[in-house]
Amino acid sequence: TLVEDERDVMLAIIQHLVDGPDPWLGAPVEDFAPPEDRARVHEIFERVIVTGEAHDFEQVFTDARGRLRCLEMRVRAVQSGERMLGAVVNITEVTEQRAQRDTLRTQARILETMREGVVLVDAETMVIRLTNPTFDRLFGYRAGELIGQSVEPLLSLPGTQRKRFELGLRDHHRLRAAPVEFECIRQDNSRFVASCVLSPLSMGGTDHWLAVIH
Repeated sequence: TLVEDERDVMLAIIQHLVDGPDPWLGAPVEDFAPPEDRARVHEIFERVIVTGEAHDFEQVFTDARGRLRCLEMRVRAVQSGERMLGAVVNITEVTEQRAQRDTLRTQARILETMREGVVLVDAETMVIRLTNPTFDRLFGYRAGELIGQSVEPLLSLPGTQRKRFELGLRDHHRLRAAPVEFECIRQDNSRFVASCVLSPLSMGGTDHWLAVIH
């Protein structure tokens, strides 16, 4: 049946589902949740139905195979005029996305706590794209202050050595992780010698080099 009004479409769908042979029909909504999470799920649905306000939440559980899974739940009220009919929930599995997010957070935490300085530089422009707190402290800058600036003023290299160094960086596809030593210049113009490992890295289709120094 074609129904023009969007509300009537929703009501027609709900009626079809209610009339269907689904064995879950008639079960309390919290039965869909793990036992330890049922009270929270019941409270969320009750609040949506009473207030009409949408609510989003994540549900983490272990399935029958022992795998940890994560579902994103979006609960919305269903109304007919001023009458509240109930709530509908849209469920999306986000197990993989959550795992990737947790991995990125862990990697970011490792980067922040490293005792070595880390800098990511655009291989073409020599502009700094990322630093960690240790790198900023080594050069006497505030956190994030170097991002967007050229890395070249931080390096004190004789003319011939600088040219060879820059050519090696720009010839990015031939560069492999290689330890080098050079003199560095802090913000207050004091100097120190750094031992550095350079590695090529491609991000978003753009070549970069990653330097880890101490």
